[in-house]
Amino acid sequence: MQIIDGYCNEPNIFADDIGEYNTAIWGTRDCVLPAGERLGYELVSNNEIKIKDGVFSTQGRRGVIKKGATESCIIENGTQAENRNDLIVIEYAKDSSTLVESHTLKVIKGTPGEAATDPDVVTGDIQAGDVLHQMPLYRVKLEGLNVVAVERLFSVGNNAIGKEFDPDKDYEIGDLTLQYNKAWKFKVKHLAGAWDESQMKETDVLTELAAQNKNFGGLTFAQNASGAWGYKVGGAGSVIPFKSLDIVYVGAITSSGSINVTSKCPNYKKMTAGDFLLDYQSMAVRLWDGKIGGSTINVSKSYNSSTGVLTLSNLSASSSTSYVRCTVGVYAKVK
Repeated sequence: MQIIDGYCNEPNIFADDIGEYNTAIWGTRDCVLPAGERLGYELVSNNEIKIKDGVFSTQGRRGVIKKGATESCIIENGTQAENRNDLIVIEYAKDSSTLVESHTLKVIKGTPGEAATDPDVVTGDIQAGDVLHQMPLYRVKLEGLNVVAVERLFSVGNNAIGKEFDPDKDYEIGDLTLQYNKAWKFKVKHLAGAWDESQMKETDVLTELAAQNKNFGGLTFAQNASGAWGYKVGGAGSVIPFKSLDIVYVGAITSSGSINVTSKCPNYKKMTAGDFLLDYQSMAVRLWDGKIGGSTINVSKSYNSSTGVLTLSNLSASSSTSYVRCTVGVYAKVK
């Protein structure tokens, strides 16, 4: 037994020890760690691809392209009327005589043909003493003379516990992963187990939200006819807007009226007529901003931002029901 993180009056920290330590953290597989540009790429031309900075692990052997640096990969010319797949790999090598280890970025050229196939890569076992191992980074697809796609082949994340994410699609928030794939999905870590696909739940978010509505004390959420989000009690009745509106007036209006909103709206000078929504109620009928069912209450709204006076005029109804006198609530969007 020996101490690694301690002073021994002689060299006591060796590459094999650090490699073992790294595999305990990231696992024995290959991965790119979530740092820097994560070995992203830039397609410069049909003959050059630049690999950006990042940190990676090949079976516990860490490597790095330093922050802000890039490394160029040269792609040989394609062949007219033929297809080809090249692979960009990180090659781990160990000189069997000097025991010197290295990482090198290489391009393995595929064979041109009618159908493109990937070239072979060397998969070694570094822990068992293999001196060569290649970690695929990208598949470069050529059709004729042109590069038509660059496909990422590596995973990003902590492979030791199987927690991997796609930086192009996934967004991680603690134990929640949101993924967009034609519909929003979410995956939640199983509380009693490790993070792996067999214990992940994938559900359409909108379906799940609809199912969860019943857990909010009978509240359901919806938009009113004016597009403002709010809630309903027991799933029935009008939508009650969230606190994104300030009530500025409640009273009886016959066919016209003026309301001074300066005391209720500190930023009244920045408002327009469209920032005011109306809630009408006459007898047993209630309409939010004049739009519900087959009946519509019409009213003209004008607003003077200098004086803070909102004027309502020409109040009328599209149905035979009389709306000559209504209780009107005026709501202002918060600004």
